[in-house]
Amino acid sequence: MKLKILIVTAFFPPLNMISSLRTYSWAKYWSQLGCEVTVLTTPKEPRYSTINLPRGNYQVVEVPVPFFTDIGRQYVHNPKYAGIFQKLKHTSVVQRLRMKAGAFNGSRMPDIHDLWALKVVSFLKTVQWDVVVTTGGPYSVHIIGFFLKKRGLVRRWIVDWRDLWTDNPIADGLPILRQIERNIENTFHRTCDIITTVSPPLARILRESTTKPVHVIYNGFDPDDYLSLPTQPIFPEDGIFRIVYTGSIYEKRDPRPLFRAIKQLEDQNILVNNPLKVIVAGYYFPFLDLTIKQENVKQYVEFRGLVARPDSLRMQRDADALLLLDMKAEGILTGKVFEYLVAGPPILVVGGDAQSSAGALVEECKRGRNYQTDVKALASDLIHLLHEKRHKRDTGNKSINIANLAPEILQFSREQQARRMLDIIREIGV
Repeated sequence: MKLKILIVTAFFPPLNMISSLRTYSWAKYWSQLGCEVTVLTTPKEPRYSTINLPRGNYQVVEVPVPFFTDIGRQYVHNPKYAGIFQKLKHTSVVQRLRMKAGAFNGSRMPDIHDLWALKVVSFLKTVQWDVVVTTGGPYSVHIIGFFLKKRGLVRRWIVDWRDLWTDNPIADGLPILRQIERNIENTFHRTCDIITTVSPPLARILRESTTKPVHVIYNGFDPDDYLSLPTQPIFPEDGIFRIVYTGSIYEKRDPRPLFRAIKQLEDQNILVNNPLKVIVAGYYFPFLDLTIKQENVKQYVEFRGLVARPDSLRMQRDADALLLLDMKAEGILTGKVFEYLVAGPPILVVGGDAQSSAGALVEECKRGRNYQTDVKALASDLIHLLHEKRHKRDTGNKSINIANLAPEILQFSREQQARRMLDIIREIGV
């Protein structure tokens, strides 16, 4: 009999975010391996829905977020009111709540997905599954797993933390709610069967507060993404040295060491005959504008906005160097790290510290260097890379041969990680 698995997530294609790919790979490969998979998620806004991936043999059920979905349709996206909502969104109080405290952005309480979770559990009363996998953030998805387990509608419940909740290094939460969050998290962990997360340091942090088994299921790369990638270079052959960053840049990811290294090269007149650009492709965050202005590097930074996934992968492949903005926190290993490992160009890990999980992985795979905040070392290596660029002959069309990747990189394929997760599910008995 087929194993019936329910995946509960707020992030799923076509939403153009790296977190969508973790759950997509599970649905894709588990269904290929004979499981009956249902994905429970939210409707996606068209302007952010630019990942066009093949739909596999699984079911996707979209449940709107109560109240906010209707409000969004009527007001937020109405040209008459859009300006008001944008101004409100970027006020200091709202920014503090969302970016520092993590409220209303899925990281900490409260969040609009709280209402979504309560709506979902109100009608999930009869259908039964062998396993439910709830993957947060937002933390609210675990409310659904909790109620399904308590009602006896699932045999096993797996709590997956892509980002930690109460120990989140980016969002410290509202003081009045921190203990409530901790109590709810402890209830989730007592009730579930196993816990998964994305790196060994995060697993260690979780094990300190629970007796339940904690397993590491890495993010990764999907070899299928590269099979039909156009080989035509995405950048013109104009002699510009391009450092590419794909994805979101949060305030605790600090690009200033790179900007200061670039300014050093400018002061030495090195960039006169060696033009350089930092290409940023992803969601726009206003604080980055301020940093660019403060560091006086506007002429070296180019925003591409949100790009289609194939274009993002081509930009990574065709870059002269890849920028990986790190942070001083344990265990941060996003899906972007693994895509960078596959892409080919040298990886510049900037802004973290010596304990960086991303920096260690990049150096172990001999794919780049963890500069931390060392501006001098970064500037020195940039000079070397610029020199290489001037003397390198362009080979025309470009491609990525997955079979030629080193074993230490191949182990992070999405398929291997999905198979490992499925093995863990079967080991706990369903």
